[in-house]
Amino acid sequence: MKFEISPHQLQKIQEWQKAIDLRLIEEQRHTLDNWEVLTSNGEYPYYGAIDSNLTYSFTPTALGVIIKVTHRYTNETLDVTDYDNW
Repeated sequence: MKFEISPHQLQKIQEWQKAIDLRLIEEQRHTLDNWEVLTSNGEYPYYGAIDSNLTYSFTPTALGVIIKVTHRYTNETLDVTDYDNW
């Protein structure tokens, strides 16, 4: 089975992730020891050694595929399902 996301969905995910990243950089500036080293002087947030922060969920239904992305660090979820094409 193969699941795909459209360029529009990818753009929406990237914009959402960027907003979260900017927020986390500011939080981490005040809470992380070695902030400069771990975040390359605030260029990106620190997510640990694995640096995997997004989980993609594809749920096939009779009408279409529900696509959700969860940010593993904040537990926020974004639904990028294209309901208009169902």
